[in-house]
Amino acid sequence: MALSLGYAALVGVGGAMGYMKSGNQKSLAAGGFSAAVLYYVYTQLPTNPVFASSVGLGISAALLGVMGSRFKRSEKSSLPVSYRLCPLCFVERHGVI
Repeated sequence: MALSLGYAALVGVGGAMGYMKSGNQKSLAAGGFSAAVLYYVYTQLPTNPVFASSVGLGISAALLGVMGSRFKRSEKSSLPVSYRLCPLCFVERHGVI
């Protein structure tokens, strides 16, 4: 469960950093919304783990899709590890799949 809360914080901070770095309000809004959903997942894990894990996996997949497409358009050498590995926390810990 602590991984879910840490992931929510990481996504929220990432959105805020994107806003501070480039002034992109979409980054701030997307990071804030995603962090709020992931915090909701964190609060629901003890009572409804399958539903919460499914929602967490869905929002993580959406973030991976968005960040992956942005990465593909850029010339960077590597997608950040947090966007590649954190969705696996929901699958491994709660056995969604």
